[in-house]
Amino acid sequence: MPALYGASLLTADGEEFILDATPTIEISRDADATSYEVEEGADITDHVRVQARALSVSAVLSDTPGYEAPAVGRASAQLDRLHQLMLARQPLTLISALEVVERVIITGLQASRGSTTSWTVSLDLQEIRTAATATAEIPLALLKPKAKPKGGAADPKGADQGTQTGTPATPEGAAAGRKSVAKGGLDSILNLVNGGG
Repeated sequence: MPALYGASLLTADGEEFILDATPTIEISRDADATSYEVEEGADITDHVRVQARALSVSAVLSDTPGYEAPAVGRASAQLDRLHQLMLARQPLTLISALEVVERVIITGLQASRGSTTSWTVSLDLQEIRTAATATAEIPLALLKPKAKPKGGAADPKGADQGTQTGTPATPEGAAAGRKSVAKGGLDSILNLVNGGG
């Protein structure tokens, strides 16, 4: 339960750290709007980013809190515990009479000796926002690799685009190939003229 005399910081494992008195709790939130021109008709909200809440808490830690028996050195022990919570970097929940803020991190801690039996502390807290991870199912058929076209299939880029084996072409070989094609064409023409099949 929240402390009646101030506020509490609740840890993830259920430990309640009581701030004996909290004269002030300030909560601020900023929004960043684009400095560029937005196309008319566009959704303005797409160009504004709302920041997480920042909190400033002024509190008192005392040897005589009023809701339990006085204990010498209690305030200093509580201050040490605050330092431990900050160094642990674990999310806390701030509980007060007017506001409950989950997932806050202690980002600043200043302490001054109020008297021989108390410490006055200033806490800077930053809210940590979380987002759910989106998932989607992918059909198994889309995960199967596509089969490569078999030999003889039409190649839109031309039949000679595929991998070829053999001796690399040379200028002499290319010329000989052209002569062979020309001679074959000439032989075919002569064969037709002479009445060959």
